[in-house]
Amino acid sequence: TCATAVAVDKLPFTHKGDTKELYSDLGVEGCPGTSGGMGFGVEDAVYTFTPAADGLYFFRVAADFDSALYVFSECSDPSGSCVKAQNKDKESIEQMYVPLAAGQTVLIGVDGHWHPTHIGGYTFVAQLCTADCTDAECGSDGCDGSCGGCAKGDSCSSGTCKLRTGATCDKPREVTSFPYEHKGNSSNYLNELAVCGGGGSTREVIYHWVVPEDGSYTFSASGLSGSVSLLTDCAEPETSCVGETTGSTAVAELTKDTALFIVLD
Repeated sequence: TCATAVAVDKLPFTHKGDTKELYSDLGVEGCPGTSGGMGFGVEDAVYTFTPAADGLYFFRVAADFDSALYVFSECSDPSGSCVKAQNKDKESIEQMYVPLAAGQTVLIGVDGHWHPTHIGGYTFVAQLCTADCTDAECGSDGCDGSCGGCAKGDSCSSGTCKLRTGATCDKPREVTSFPYEHKGNSSNYLNELAVCGGGGSTREVIYHWVVPEDGSYTFSASGLSGSVSLLTDCAEPETSCVGETTGSTAVAELTKDTALFIVLD
């Protein structure tokens, strides 16, 4: 209950508990970050916290049940004073970042989502989050923020923007098996090639493959509004096309050991 709330007296703070041993006297609805209600009729645990300094604070619960986590300020009106809540359906782990001012006392409810069986053991964590973008040009700052984004054709890896595999002729995506299937999204790639059958107006993904034996081969892409082109020289796309391209399908007679670039445009 609020009267017996566990004090978060130092940070970082970790506490293990079990809601099966507690009472059901809380629940919230209409909280920022969620829709609908949570916690009503389900046993809950309550924590109280008064930060010593302004900051962004991180709260997390890892439970043995479908859990809910919410921050509020008035025990007499949890819904009306709710600051933020998290209750992903059928998830045992809930977490959130909450900006708080020095001296601002809040209560944190660890609850079950909605069903009477949503009770059991859990671990609650609270800590001050300090953003850190040291030596990072992209990616998460560790506190629900970003150190920056990457340009089209690049992806973020360990805080560094790197050219995406398949973005250029110099860094194609290698086809390492046959038959081959790959699922992807071309929205963050580049638009640099004017390829067979037109193309050149949309972003392309480039694959590289060495033909294993003589034969007729078919290449197709589903969900693609552009074309599939086959090139023997990626640096000369307009003069090295092979096969027949019809929309998102290309067919070609190929000989063993031919180095082929497959371009989805």
